[in-house]
Amino acid sequence: MESRIRKILEILLRSESEQTIKAISFQLDVSEKTIREEINHYIQRQNDYPIHIVMVNKGYKAIRTDSNVDKKTFLSKIDSDSTGQEQRVQSVLKKLLINKKYIKIEDLADEEYVSVPTMNRIIKSIKTILDQYNLNIKTRPGYGISVYGEEIDKRLCYVHILTKYSYGDIESIVKECRMDIEDYYSIDFIIRKSMEEKNYDLTETGIKNLTIHLMYAITRMKTGSYIENIPLKYEISQKETEIAQNIIHDLEQEYKLEFPVTEIDYVRIHLLSKRGNLNQNIVHVTPEVEKIIGQIHDKIYQVAGLDFSKDLELLSMLALHIEPMLSRIQYGIDIPNPVLKEVKLKFPTAYECAVIASDYLKEKYGFKVSDDELGYLSLHYNLALERLNKGNFQKVLVVCGSGAGTARLLQRKIETQFHIDSDKITLCSVREMKNKDLSNFDIIVSSVPIPDTKGKKIIMVDDVLSNLPSLTLEDKSSLNYYLDPNLVFFQKDLKSREEVIDFCCEQVIKTHNLQNDFKEEVWKRENLSSTDIGNFVAIPHAFTMCTKETIFCICTLKKAILWKNHKVKYVFLVSFGKSDLKISHDINEKLISLVLDTKWVSILDSIRTFEELKNILE
Repeated sequence: MESRIRKILEILLRSESEQTIKAISFQLDVSEKTIREEINHYIQRQNDYPIHIVMVNKGYKAIRTDSNVDKKTFLSKIDSDSTGQEQRVQSVLKKLLINKKYIKIEDLADEEYVSVPTMNRIIKSIKTILDQYNLNIKTRPGYGISVYGEEIDKRLCYVHILTKYSYGDIESIVKECRMDIEDYYSIDFIIRKSMEEKNYDLTETGIKNLTIHLMYAITRMKTGSYIENIPLKYEISQKETEIAQNIIHDLEQEYKLEFPVTEIDYVRIHLLSKRGNLNQNIVHVTPEVEKIIGQIHDKIYQVAGLDFSKDLELLSMLALHIEPMLSRIQYGIDIPNPVLKEVKLKFPTAYECAVIASDYLKEKYGFKVSDDELGYLSLHYNLALERLNKGNFQKVLVVCGSGAGTARLLQRKIETQFHIDSDKITLCSVREMKNKDLSNFDIIVSSVPIPDTKGKKIIMVDDVLSNLPSLTLEDKSSLNYYLDPNLVFFQKDLKSREEVIDFCCEQVIKTHNLQNDFKEEVWKRENLSSTDIGNFVAIPHAFTMCTKETIFCICTLKKAILWKNHKVKYVFLVSFGKSDLKISHDINEKLISLVLDTKWVSILDSIRTFEELKNILE
């Protein structure tokens, strides 16, 4: 795992100018105090290193004292030298999970080179992690501590921690499982051989994950730790059962171990949860899965106004995705999502669709879908949104005064430039326009001056052979349009996420005379998936479009607070109005692009008036 000081050094080494504490803290999404402590600690021991951190003006630079130093080798050494609290928590947790016997806290403290009080704080952090897997710490006076709970939960916890922080380093994973690298490739071969014999697909990630699970399972069984019971909650195919049996048979031969039936079930569950869905031209959609998907899309339509009911491609992809996903959730099998942050930021509307889907699954099955799973689900919805935008674009009225030929030319131009189907475009003359019901059209494109259209957007085209301007629905896409001086607050002294959300919601309710269920809608969305996005920013918002108009409440804090996953100092509470459904995605995109700009966000610290805020939003 990369240490924080390594990341600081990388920033300084690639920067031509000095970097301030504030700029570094934004890039790493931690507090300025933490950055300052990391730098000061490094400076105290930097005489042992060929790269020094020096203060220049009001910032810091990295200076090489040895021109021959290899940057990559040096940074690797820094990682090995910089074992922080998080690494110690992982190290101690893995020791407790790999060992069957009790371990004394004093012995753990000695092994980690920390004091007993520090180790007690580490154990406290470990208890929080174990709680997520239905595990706990059992203390036996005179003997020490041990992890208590079901064997399958111990295995899931260990492998999740192992894969989450190893960053794909197979050699370190093998070492942690107390196996040899040859064991990894031997188990990998056994899995692939069994799948090939049965013409079965697993993703490469799925094969790797199953290999690691089996390595750790073998290590546990060698100490006499077996899974006693696994309730099979989904029907597992005969093919998956035969593959699991073949894998276990080969492992028994290889490791001279006898696997009980429950260990075969363990492999069957992993196969179900990691189905590859690769190159499947024929998709079997069961009535149960079709019903689930239909009800999810009914909910998305009710909440977000997006209609996916006619998207057969989305139905087929979700049918392939949803059953393995439900299996993973039910059995606590985790698949880390390396692109989660990018998905949340680049595809916010698709991510919201996934969040709405998770709310339905929570109501139906009573479990929470992880952010990693939401990220994978979002990819399907992002493609569906692209199809939706192409198929359900604005209805356009084309007005032309130069004859049918020019009108047809203009129609063809709109079709090719904006991928709008011909049945979405209506042609008419200026005279005919007087009898048209303009409410049926989103945009009017005209090559001649036309009379008042009661607020409808008109795009005037002088030269039908030139490129058209962007066909946007409204001129309300500016963020300043939604700013309300009654809903902008600077440097508030609020101490927690709860205080911030409650404060902002109460101000919105008071200003717009809303019901208290507005706050409930915001908390419902927050509890489904935290809205902190990094860069010290959180964007809480209502679960449904529950307000007539779009509302922004902006609040900056005196001191950053821990939201859930990140520190937050700048809060943008948003409620998109029902009347702005068609442009809500564009507004959201503009807001996201702003708050991801480190320089723009840093300016917020110096903003103290409404007018100053309007200026930087322009």
